[in-house]
Amino acid sequence: MSEQKENSLTELTMELFARGLTRKEVEDELTQKGHEEFYIKKIIDEYLKLRNAKKRTVGMALIMAGALCCFASFLLTITSASMTESSWGLFGLTSVGVGLVFAGLMYIFA
Repeated sequence: MSEQKENSLTELTMELFARGLTRKEVEDELTQKGHEEFYIKKIIDEYLKLRNAKKRTVGMALIMAGALCCFASFLLTITSASMTESSWGLFGLTSVGVGLVFAGLMYIFA
């Protein structure tokens, strides 16, 4: 397969996914345009792997940020002399941290 045709197939595949089409609809559309089925499947598989890797990276970053917020909340709570001073750290930072962790998990598993 020539380099130009391969690039056009890749760009067309990305464009179809960007429009919100499902995998089956993209395969059907590319088959109708006359591309070879072997290359269609390979390019779609690679595109989906790349998209999932990006989502996993964002998810892990959010989980790490949430863990740091929860750890900071722990440190602020444990080092404070009275509970009234650290209630924002205990309840606020912990809530933010747990929210970030769950958002990260949604990126990874959704």
